[in-house]
Amino acid sequence: MKPNIIFVLLDGARWDRVNHSPEFTQLLHKGTFLNNVTTAIPYTIGSVNSLFTGLYGKENGIDAYYKMFRLKDSVKVLPEVLKEQGYFTACDLLSEKIVSKRGYDIHQFHDEYKDNLTEIHPKLINDCFKKDN
Repeated sequence: MKPNIIFVLLDGARWDRVNHSPEFTQLLHKGTFLNNVTTAIPYTIGSVNSLFTGLYGKENGIDAYYKMFRLKDSVKVLPEVLKEQGYFTACDLLSEKIVSKRGYDIHQFHDEYKDNLTEIHPKLINDCFKKDN
């Protein structure tokens, strides 16, 4: 049986804040926490796409601030790889434009100033379990 994977990416999170959060402290003991990650590109869209493709921007197509939405069709992203392995994939982002919709069963985004994330995120996880049986 495949393990469930819940990948939480916090953009700009400070270690001292995460380390003092009861929710993240609990996750630290149940999973893997990578706290020393260096970005390949100094802005969110480029660095997240490098992370999800395993490639630098010059190789995946997102190699400059004004070329953010040019992910090459020939490049696989993490959700596509997971789908090939039989995983149900979902994401919730600050903007629908951060990562491609490719490979996602659920690709949603939220307004961090208006939406209640303590309701949205548990609902997303429950929806994933229901839809994936």
